[in-house]
Amino acid sequence: MPPAKPAAEQVEATLAADDVSISAEAVRQLQRAAELEQQQAATLKALGEDAELAARLAHEMAYRREVVVVPAKAYGDLAASRFAGGSSPAINAAGIARAQSELEQSRLARIALYEFEKAKGTPPAEIYNRLLALEAARPAGYSIALAT
Repeated sequence: MPPAKPAAEQVEATLAADDVSISAEAVRQLQRAAELEQQQAATLKALGEDAELAARLAHEMAYRREVVVVPAKAYGDLAASRFAGGSSPAINAAGIARAQSELEQSRLARIALYEFEKAKGTPPAEIYNRLLALEAARPAGYSIALAT
């Protein structure tokens, strides 16, 4: 008779105690990700139940303007600064302009998708979901903020 497998809880506790070390910041990021996921699920449920809300949010997402955000610390030394461990392009006037141009291209793509789907008669909640998918496909880069 083969030995009994340990319960999943025991395996997880063993792994957590012996093999994994998570920083407090990583725990906070995981918690924020879980909260965001819950919020998105609640939003999607609400959009499925309220077509008017779905239409408004889809329109807002499609037409929102974004701007490049340069951290104050990095702004003081634009020539030498880099984002996240040097993996992104240097923060300089040309890089900022390029990033802003990419954000505008992304906005135009969202508007085109929104108007195309709206003209086809796609339900607003589905348009919103397609806009979310388009945004998720956008490569990571400069931090952005919504322009009001």
